[in-house]
Amino acid sequence: MIFDDQTLTAGYAFAAQLYEAHKELSAHDLKLVMLAAVGNVPLSSSALERIRQRIQPHCEGCDRILFVITVLCELDRISGDRQMPPVRVIDIMSHIQAFRENMPEGAVIECHGNSTLPLVLWFAFRKAVVYFTGDKAFAACCSAIAGHDILWISPDEPFVADAYHFVSLSRGNLAVPAFYRKLFRAHYLGAVILTTWSFLNCDSPRILQLKQKFISSGELRTVIQLPSGIMHRTLPALLQLVPCRGGKQGNVRLINAKEWFIFGHAGTIEVSYLTPILDQVDRKPHAEGAQRAPMPPAEDVSVAALILRQCDLRMRDLQVLHSNAEHSERLEECATLIRGQMLPTRAPHEIAHEYREVMLTDIDEFGLIASASRVVDNVPRLSPSREVALLRKNDILLSSKGSLQSLGRVGIVVDTMPNWLPNQTFYLIRAEIVDPVWLFYFLRSRTAQEYFQSHCSGTTVPQIKVGDLSSLQIPVPDDRQLQEMHRIHEDMLKGVKKIQKLKKQQKLLLEKSQQAFDSMSR
Repeated sequence: MIFDDQTLTAGYAFAAQLYEAHKELSAHDLKLVMLAAVGNVPLSSSALERIRQRIQPHCEGCDRILFVITVLCELDRISGDRQMPPVRVIDIMSHIQAFRENMPEGAVIECHGNSTLPLVLWFAFRKAVVYFTGDKAFAACCSAIAGHDILWISPDEPFVADAYHFVSLSRGNLAVPAFYRKLFRAHYLGAVILTTWSFLNCDSPRILQLKQKFISSGELRTVIQLPSGIMHRTLPALLQLVPCRGGKQGNVRLINAKEWFIFGHAGTIEVSYLTPILDQVDRKPHAEGAQRAPMPPAEDVSVAALILRQCDLRMRDLQVLHSNAEHSERLEECATLIRGQMLPTRAPHEIAHEYREVMLTDIDEFGLIASASRVVDNVPRLSPSREVALLRKNDILLSSKGSLQSLGRVGIVVDTMPNWLPNQTFYLIRAEIVDPVWLFYFLRSRTAQEYFQSHCSGTTVPQIKVGDLSSLQIPVPDDRQLQEMHRIHEDMLKGVKKIQKLKKQQKLLLEKSQQAFDSMSR
């Protein structure tokens, strides 16, 4: 599917009119009456049927199917439902399946959940055998619009075998393993999964094991990192899976399309240069003599190399981040945020373990953390998913809860032991694609501190919410700025060591003078 400007403009306008006229309807009912009106399908609800009969879609001069898809996605957006990806993400998803645009005759497609409804409509129109696990009423309307049967099946049933699968799992990483287990059992032909940036570099044991499985098996073919603004409160990424049945493992194609978008309708971000993105997926070279169009950065990484780098599926060559000193990234885009949690209570049969918690008082006047003062010695061993919070050198802690004076206080770990953890009042910030020293000094800067003070909430116990912290814009330094900051930081650490040494000498001299006085006064 390729959306033209006329179809998009007409679809956006009709969705806005429909929403304005029927704000009293839920997002689900609004989409249902629109589909029923276009497909001329009577509705069982008399109230919705009366509304359906009054709706007159205006799609003259437009591609009818693409018009309906545009209206569907726009209604989802403006109603606040936001279950469906925007049309441009749907566009890419429809093209990066294993067959690309050359869908084989009689291809079997399974679309999982209401979020894939636009794809259901598109592939049914193209006469594929389409299975749908979302709302049954939606399936009936889409069948009428496409002029082709859509087969509804329960989401609890096993996946359809020998099919191409589409799913949006952008609400959380935990849904991906469950989906993949059912997919693997189904003898599938290909899959496109819409997930999140956090999945790409997530190192929790469960997700890490999953990524190792489909990387080692050769099933993972392509990873596309999409920009943060294209979906509401979501940092999206696309995975293309194709079963490796010949035993030969190829490289994984990593594409950084974070900057490959432009602002479009109603302030949303839309895809620019769709063809070059798809050409990067297919590794298509430029035709000889053809004008070289710009393309998003991409790299091919071997299975062995991905395993060695802990299954991090992001591009390593992040030229975009280092080419412009004025460039900035949201904190959630360049660091992992982990909330400090209360340690669990030990059951009688469990072996006791000792951990040490870093408290606010462990952050010294220079923002350095070299001790963990609170000893917790009667708790069970942490589960693997919680061991990710064990502190490492250069981890950053930010006080997110407490008095206004302590809120936003920042420390960087300069020395640690294997059993140190952040107290539950902290966010652990683990820098990923921005330098941790630079990030530490920026979080201590006046700009960041004023941001924290202006975004704190709560009257009894002020706190910084994770959404506000995630949205903080982090300026990305150039090489010169980074070198200068590291030089200053190293000088500061040397100065702190000298101060600590002088304090020890001062303490020793005071003790000696006191002992001398005591001996003379006897």
